[in-house]
Amino acid sequence: MTMDMQAYRDGRSKATEAAEAVREALAGLGFPESVWGSVRPMVTHSGKPYVHLGMVRADVAEKIAEAMRTSSSAKLPLEPPDAGTAHAHPLIAPAPH
Repeated sequence: MTMDMQAYRDGRSKATEAAEAVREALAGLGFPESVWGSVRPMVTHSGKPYVHLGMVRADVAEKIAEAMRTSSSAKLPLEPPDAGTAHAHPLIAPAPH
């Protein structure tokens, strides 16, 4: 299945905006670039936008989790994944192929 360039551009734009938002949030919490530098936009073969968060140390993950728990924005509803996707959790995306 091939996607057209516009679908790729649209997906890339959404993924880039989301990745920037995550980077800014992590930087705003005082995390150094070594934590948020691996956050990057991803686009699947079908044009769906995702953000790759990368691997972080356990202590950093705990701090991020605490910030999410105390944030009122963490209570925003998340849209469920598409019915055709294999993953069950809206925050955990499968690796792009």
